[in-house]
Amino acid sequence: QVYRASTANGSQVAVKVRRPGAVQQVALDCLILRKSLALLQAYWQSDSTDYVGILNEVIAGLIRELDFRNEANIAPIFWQKHYSQAPYLRVPRPGFSEPKDVASVTSRVHTAEWCRGLTLNALTNDNQKRDMVAKGLDVCFLQLFETGMLHADLHLGNFLYNSDTEELILLDFGLVQNLQPEQIDAMAAAVVSVVQQDWNKFLKALRAVGMLPATPKVWVNPATGERTDGLGPGTWKVCDEDEFVQGFVGALQTEGVLLSFTEVTARLTRLALSYQFILPPWLLFVVRAVITFDGVAESLSPPLSALDFAAPHAARRVLAPLTPQGEADLRALLTKNDEDYESPCLDLEKFRNLGVDSPLVSEGAGLAPREQALATVAVDLLLKRSDGRALRKLIADINPVPLTRLAATQATTLAFSIKPLPKWIKQYILVKKNKQLSTPSHRLWQSEDTTLMPADVRFFAPKPSPPRPPPAWRASKVRSILIGTHIPSLVKSPQAIANLFILSTCVALIVLRVAIVNSPPGYLFRQIIVNTRRWSRIRIRKFREMRLRRKSTRAEKKQKLSFSLIFP
Repeated sequence: QVYRASTANGSQVAVKVRRPGAVQQVALDCLILRKSLALLQAYWQSDSTDYVGILNEVIAGLIRELDFRNEANIAPIFWQKHYSQAPYLRVPRPGFSEPKDVASVTSRVHTAEWCRGLTLNALTNDNQKRDMVAKGLDVCFLQLFETGMLHADLHLGNFLYNSDTEELILLDFGLVQNLQPEQIDAMAAAVVSVVQQDWNKFLKALRAVGMLPATPKVWVNPATGERTDGLGPGTWKVCDEDEFVQGFVGALQTEGVLLSFTEVTARLTRLALSYQFILPPWLLFVVRAVITFDGVAESLSPPLSALDFAAPHAARRVLAPLTPQGEADLRALLTKNDEDYESPCLDLEKFRNLGVDSPLVSEGAGLAPREQALATVAVDLLLKRSDGRALRKLIADINPVPLTRLAATQATTLAFSIKPLPKWIKQYILVKKNKQLSTPSHRLWQSEDTTLMPADVRFFAPKPSPPRPPPAWRASKVRSILIGTHIPSLVKSPQAIANLFILSTCVALIVLRVAIVNSPPGYLFRQIIVNTRRWSRIRIRKFREMRLRRKSTRAEKKQKLSFSLIFP
């Protein structure tokens, strides 16, 4: 039970108390459930899902949750891990379990700062509800695909929204699970395959997650041996791989319609009535966390798509895999063999379709479209982040000649186009020219909305510290290594030399164009062009109106003449 209390210095705090006898009662209930499930599983003769293993995972989480010292230790770590990527997230600062002179947390009592906020049902503003659900989805998939530290108790009662600071407050860190790198990479590959509607790759990802057995099995009637519905009596029988793949892909295949998480789950559930699926114990908390906000997002008007929020985080994880299998999948996804070149080439079409632009960032900060978001993430991984090792290896191994051709084509289009240059190109050139830092898309948490008095601050965990910037030498070193790797192949190719010459010329023209447009004469010339276009549009509109008036006048005269001839 949670109570609101005040310290002697006047700080507002939340005090959580464990009821007497709760541990013994939970242990007894879990023992009865475990024995009952073991008997039922033996009676069902089911080997597809380890029900006792799932229960053991739940029991372990409950026992950890009943010791409040775990929650006090985990909450600051969780906030620090998500601080830089989710600046809107707020975690109540807990007290310390030790040393004794500042301790306010024991195994039975937990003390934390009191955070002001409302639950989703208490919010009356529809925009605030939508913002709360959008941020909840974003932080949910940030945990799943990037940090791997999963708050496994993500029900709506553990979320609050501060309408004054627009912060999302996350409570109750007693049940937190750390995902393994193999699990994160497999789930990210599954989401990317759903976005790209590649169901064969989705099947492979589900096997890596552990939801499908290595050998497919179908539910059959033991008397006739024919396939039957999974709700009736029967047994599992090994089936042909091609038959299973055809049934799996056929159940999920759609014509140009992107399926939502709910629809994919519903189709997999119907498929599980005929073919064997497995629910790994660790996946139980993941499914629970995703389903919680997915249902709420679809109930909004207009609804939010959970897949739109999952895809950017999954794509970033696919670009920065944590395992050797993830690195192999990245190469298979982004490279292709070309007859004209010996080494593999970058598959730019699949690269564009990864989709790393977050709906939360795009709507809130007004950032550039998908191509710029994709380029920003790729360059950040390539030159700055330590987890971009796999992407750096991939870029070092591909053939650079097709990229020079594409870059020269795009630069020529921009340099000689009569349309205005994209805003992000202008901003990049002007920032480089003025040697200014670009403004960050997110502001770090600066809210001073706290109920803690200065005298009590030392009794609670500190705020998260800003993330360390990447070392300055990394970008220049990576750039020099990649250039040195690709120079021999570029020098040997006359086509690449011609493309580089065209590229450098067009880049110089683009820079000159931006400089002229932003100079005082350029501004005057631009105003003349704008006013000339406006004057031309006005003259054309007046000319059309005059023609319409003349046409209507002639029609009226013609009608009067015909009327006078009929009735003189």
